[in-house]
Amino acid sequence: MVVPRRPGVEYGVEHQVRADGTDRLLILHNDHAENFELAEAPVRDPAAWTPVIARAARTPGCSASTRSPSTWFVYQRRDGLTGLRIMRPDGAEHEVAFAEPVYTVAPGSNPDYESGLFRLGYASLVTPDSVYDCDMATASSPC
Repeated sequence: MVVPRRPGVEYGVEHQVRADGTDRLLILHNDHAENFELAEAPVRDPAAWTPVIARAARTPGCSASTRSPSTWFVYQRRDGLTGLRIMRPDGAEHEVAFAEPVYTVAPGSNPDYESGLFRLGYASLVTPDSVYDCDMATASSPC
C-alpha cells in the first residue's frame, strides 16, 4: 500500500529505476478529481506525490507505464480519441501523432525493458487492427 485507502480514490503504481540508478514510483490517481493525474514519488516516501501530468478536464489519464530506465509513456484519452505520450525524466515529452482523424491506439506488449522501441496496437476506419513499433527517441508515428 502506497497511501491509506480512502473512499473514491483509485491509484495505480509503477516502479521505475532511472538511468542514474535512483528509483521512484509513478502513480496514476484520481485524488480530488474526476479525471486522473500522473504523479511521482520517491520510493522511500511513497506518500509524497509530485504532479508530473496535472489533471485536465478533457484529458483523463488511462494508464502509465515505464519502458526503459529513462522513458515512460502515458496512455490517455482526449476529446474521445485514445493517444500515447512519451515522457522523459528531464521533462521532454512527445505525443505520438497519427495521420488519420479517427483511430484507436493502445499500448502493446513490450517485454524488452532496454529496447528503444515501444509496441502499440492501432486501428481506424480504414486501417485494420495492426501492431507497430514506435521509436521512443523520436516519438515518430509508425502508422
